[in-house]
Parts: sequence; C-alpha cells; structure tokens
Amino acid sequence: AASPHVGSAWGTHALSSTRERITQQTGVATYEVSERQTERALGQRLIGMILQFAARTDGGEDLLAEARAIGQQYAWIGLRHGQTVVELLRILSAMRSTLIEVTLQGTPEAPAEHVSGSVRLLQRLERLLDEVQIGMVEPYVTVDPGQALAPAGDNE
Repeated sequence: AASPHVGSAWGTHALSSTRERITQQTGVATYEVSERQTERALGQRLIGMILQFAARTDGGEDLLAEARAIGQQYAWIGLRHGQTVVELLRILSAMRSTLIEVTLQGTPEAPAEHVSGSVRLLQRLERLLDEVQIGMVEPYVTVDPGQALAPAGDNE
C-alpha cells in the first residue's frame, strides 16, 4: 500500500486536475454558485472515497452505496438544468479519464510502489465510478422529468 503522503499527493493532484477538466464540460458553466459548491464538495468526497476504497480489503459496500447516492445528487442537478443523461455521462467520463491519467502519471515519492499500487487504485477507482454512473442514470430512467425540480431526500 502507498504511504499516506502519496495518497494525499494523488488526491490533491486529482482534485485540481478534475476541477479544471470538468469546468470545461457543456452545461457546467450554467450551474448556480451553490450547485458548483455542492458539486465541488461531492468531488472532494469522491476523491477521499477512492483512496479509502483502494486501501480497504473488504468489498466496501458502504462506499459503493455512497457512490451511487453521489451519482444521484449529480443527476438531480443535471435534471434541474435540463441536461441529458448523455451530457452527464460525458462529464463523468471526463472525470474518469482525468483520474486515470493522474494515477498513471504517479508520484515521484513512490516509484517502486507505483505499478502495483496504481493497478489496485485503478481497479478500485473504476469500481467506485461505475456506481456513481449507475446512480446518475437511475433518476433519468425512474423519475418523471416533471418531478426533477423537487427530488425526495434532496440535501440542499
């Protein structure tokens, strides 16, 4: 396993890189300040969850459930802005590809651990983001679009 410092370095680099790439995605610029803050907090939580999930030896069902819930929160914001599920999936794809790039670049602090640690991190990253994707799609296929403005259990 990577040292906490390496995980922290990865997390910091991952956050700045994904924030930069996501702000360039279609529709994101129209989000209100509070929605951008919510999305930023969700992104920070996801980065932390990826690191927790990679360090765990169990199935991490609690983190997977939380990842699905985060995906649903992303979907509700998208629905309120009239974004299609395809547009949201493109945003998630940009996030995923950025996180993969950051992982493959590695950190100079851990060259010997890099390959095995990166493989595990990538596997866990993919698994967690798959759950975010499922959570993002669910509201689009299960909810009447007219109800998108008032989701049950909205935390805002």
